[in-house]
Amino acid sequence: MSYFRKFIRNYAQVAKPLTDLTRGNPQKIVWSNTAQNALDHLKKALTSEPILSLPDFQTGQFVVTTDASNKGIGAILSQIIKGEERVIAYASRTLTSGESNYSATQLELLSIIHHLDKFRHYLLESHYPRPTLNKTNSILTSYTNGKLNIYGVCEAEIQYKDRPGQKHKFFVVDTQKVPIISRQTSVDLGLVKFIFDVQTMQPCPDRIKIMIDQYADVFEGIGQLPGVCKLTLKEGAVPTVQPPKRVPFALEKRLKAELDRLEQMKIIEKVTKPTDWVNSVVIVEKANGNLRICLDPMNLNKNLKRPHYPIPTFGSITQRCAGAKIFSKLNATSGFWSMMLDDESSDLTTFNTIYGRYKFKRYPFGLNSAQDDFQRKMEEAFENLNLGLIVDDIVICGADDREHDERLKAALERAREKNVKFNQEKCVFGAESIPYFGHLLTSEGIKPDPEKTRAITEMPPPENSEQLQKLLGMLNYLSRYIPNLSSLNKSLRELAQADEYKWKPAHEKAFSKTKSALCSNLAYFDPKCKNIEVKVDASKHGLGAALAVDNNVVTFGSRSMSETEQQYSQIEKELLAVVFGCKHFHQYIYGRTVTITTDHKPLESILVKPISKAPPRLQRMMLSIQPYSLKFVYRPGSEIPVADTLSRLHTPDLNNENEKQVEVFVHTLFKNFDWQCSFPPLFVTKFDPNWLPFLQCSQ
Repeated sequence: MSYFRKFIRNYAQVAKPLTDLTRGNPQKIVWSNTAQNALDHLKKALTSEPILSLPDFQTGQFVVTTDASNKGIGAILSQIIKGEERVIAYASRTLTSGESNYSATQLELLSIIHHLDKFRHYLLESHYPRPTLNKTNSILTSYTNGKLNIYGVCEAEIQYKDRPGQKHKFFVVDTQKVPIISRQTSVDLGLVKFIFDVQTMQPCPDRIKIMIDQYADVFEGIGQLPGVCKLTLKEGAVPTVQPPKRVPFALEKRLKAELDRLEQMKIIEKVTKPTDWVNSVVIVEKANGNLRICLDPMNLNKNLKRPHYPIPTFGSITQRCAGAKIFSKLNATSGFWSMMLDDESSDLTTFNTIYGRYKFKRYPFGLNSAQDDFQRKMEEAFENLNLGLIVDDIVICGADDREHDERLKAALERAREKNVKFNQEKCVFGAESIPYFGHLLTSEGIKPDPEKTRAITEMPPPENSEQLQKLLGMLNYLSRYIPNLSSLNKSLRELAQADEYKWKPAHEKAFSKTKSALCSNLAYFDPKCKNIEVKVDASKHGLGAALAVDNNVVTFGSRSMSETEQQYSQIEKELLAVVFGCKHFHQYIYGRTVTITTDHKPLESILVKPISKAPPRLQRMMLSIQPYSLKFVYRPGSEIPVADTLSRLHTPDLNNENEKQVEVFVHTLFKNFDWQCSFPPLFVTKFDPNWLPFLQCSQ
């Protein structure tokens, strides 16, 4: 209090009743009305001018002074104005029972973090000066032609990631809607990426639009296939019971809301009886703020018998398309959830949460028997119809519009009858060609899909001798697919042995011819093949993957890493390559047992652990590959040269969805301390000097 005495008139006289109390026995003070009046007078003075001042966001530097005792924490926000320190705000609170057990250092850090968050609106305002609002004669209308009430227009600086700040014009309107950034501003900030290789989507014919409208219910909600499915345990299976995993406080209410939502949809139900099996779950926050609850069935999967239901061959599908001119493809929505479990099987999926136990009434994602049961149930639902069906994709074709439309209508009618739902966004209707397992089913017959070889056709030339050696190693590995390879790549081999690396037109010509020869002689994919292998690798800046059947390469994939992904640890990059390979080859591997070959030995050990025990970022990646049936094999890099080379000579990635997920993931970690400032605030704290070196390092 004496720190502010110069601002309080007659301070000594006003504070005398309080100072008198300090002269006696501190354990036996008698609080009187006179002391209370003195305290009230001083509190009023502390919260009035000239002690308490208004902030100056243009010039004043803020000072946050914090302290902690064994019962509470407190802080003062002050500002240096015209050479004098003026108080702007006060803050304090008592410690919780848990916090009272903190060490002195922990309490002091708690005080810093709490009060920085408490004063965040002052600190952020000082970094982002309030712009001047000016009048404008501009007229704005909404999408529905409604006139918007404009308060005015101002200029403000926008900064995105590491791009320099730019000033842009803002119209301030009377609305509670989300602000809109103009196209030009989006381009200036790098939010919009232009893709110049534009492919025109085939429009849906009007006659089929009418049919889709007639069956609108087939494209809404989650289906329910007839009958129930049964999970069968292996003999001698030993049940496991997993405890509930801790959830961040900020997510607890949303977790309960998501559990209630799934229970209302009859996806899960509450469990009150004893069960032998209790699984873990992993909670993931999605980009829209909602939560996704994922079963972690690693222990259960080890003890489940798989039905091994046969998958149709590619030939059996294409035979139905002989002579076809019109094609459609239907994709089932949340396919596994459309299968109900019997009561005993449902009990096996019981999982623990902080709100008690629940179990899945429908087939959860991640069980290794799901794809077999789903193929069987879908074939039963659509039997005796002239269509091709592999897991969640249905192909319908016809020699003319009439035949095609009759078959499509029959499929939609059967879907309504059997309560199967389709994802309209992933469906294709009345097209002249559709992609299917690395091929294009077209009116002119079966053709190779350009996407199958894009990683090769768009591969950039090697920039140095090391990359060239990698390329030659890959070509040697794939020599069986490249006729006359030795003559095609002669100039490339000569360049690899030269003292100076200099890429010339002759090398570019040999490079292009070799790529063309490779893309023209790849093996084709048959869904009935059993020995399916995805070879993956990650370099410093890119990811590479190759799909092989019976050791014959079928297709390739590669992409560059985002700036965020380049900061990953090596094991995270290698698992990211697995995720990329699975998603890139989804149509080939979904519903099949696949071998993932990697040259990163630690992946084997991390992927045999329960998801809930992995580090958070790896958890997210492991969840994304959960729908696939994978087994992992380690091979030295020299034995997987294709993936290794693709990861180094990768194609650019124009739309990386993973970076958005990373930002959401980081946001989840730091949900309770999410403000960011680039200005250097001055922290003043009165605590043990041993803490100061850490504070200096953190600054």
